[in-house]
Amino acid sequence: MNITQSIESFYSDVPVISDNKNYWLIRTSSGEYYESFIKYSYIALGYNEISLEAVNTLKTSAKNNGEVIKNLKNLVIETYRNKENEVKRPGLIANQIFTFTYDIKKGDIVVIPSRNSDEIFFGIVEESFLSNSDQHFLDFCPFNRRKKVKWVKQMNRSELEPTLFKMFFSHLAVNNITSYGNQIEANLSNYFVRGGEEHLIFNIQKKEDIGAIDLFQLGFYLLSLTESFFEENELEFSINDFDVKVNLNSKGKLKFITKYGKGAFMLALITVFINGGGGTISYGNFNMDIKSDGLIQKIIDYQNNKFDQEMVKEIKESMDSLQIENPEDALELYRQFSVNKRTDDKK
Repeated sequence: MNITQSIESFYSDVPVISDNKNYWLIRTSSGEYYESFIKYSYIALGYNEISLEAVNTLKTSAKNNGEVIKNLKNLVIETYRNKENEVKRPGLIANQIFTFTYDIKKGDIVVIPSRNSDEIFFGIVEESFLSNSDQHFLDFCPFNRRKKVKWVKQMNRSELEPTLFKMFFSHLAVNNITSYGNQIEANLSNYFVRGGEEHLIFNIQKKEDIGAIDLFQLGFYLLSLTESFFEENELEFSINDFDVKVNLNSKGKLKFITKYGKGAFMLALITVFINGGGGTISYGNFNMDIKSDGLIQKIIDYQNNKFDQEMVKEIKESMDSLQIENPEDALELYRQFSVNKRTDDKK
């Protein structure tokens, strides 16, 4: 398999985030149920007086979702007739119940904030339908409208990109934050494909002030070296295809975004070997002998013999100074690709 075929084969195996995947901010009653949600692996919504069976009955008997919400609004008014503070916004309550029950689906990402949103947790919804009652959970949180979640990452609010702060402005219990999908995914993965674009993220671990010049220079050098490698191998690549974004927070992010299949993954591999990958890819339990992989061998040979060594030196120094992590999600995808390729070759 030549280098062009190897790259094309890899891209054909890359998982693409579905356009149907949504992202949700679920409130925790000002942090009161934050720990309970985490401990019992759920998200939950109240309005227990509106039974799950009643909502399902409205759903099955209505012609469309608009009619469901209209009828659900009437049920809310009837149920909370003597609770003036609740009845003032029956349409909002109906929409919140409907959204939580039917719109939040398996595979969606949820974000829950602690008190004052000082901490947040990211999770993956594990079921589209509501869970059965769990007395252990109800002992700590009275909400009986729940969905199972696998929690994957906790962060301090101070670690988030400033653009994500806006998602906390709404104080509704259930909030669709899909417009922040790319920023959220960048906190969960350092390589992903969404909306026809490749996203490669370098996480900067340096805690002191991060210099803009260092980051912009690093980004330009990495793109230049990747471009020269592609030109040497007569592959299509252009720096102009990339959008580079920099977050100068401490800790920061350096993002490379391009159209799907336009080289962000190759930039990741090249960076790994410049940053001390040597003759193998090695992380976790993954060790690959480059002699068995033509694409890796090509990168190593080009790095050793034709890369601008002064530029390589500058890149290494910048990456060391900024304490930039290797993009392990890209490496994991390549590991899986290589395993699959070796398996196919033996058939």
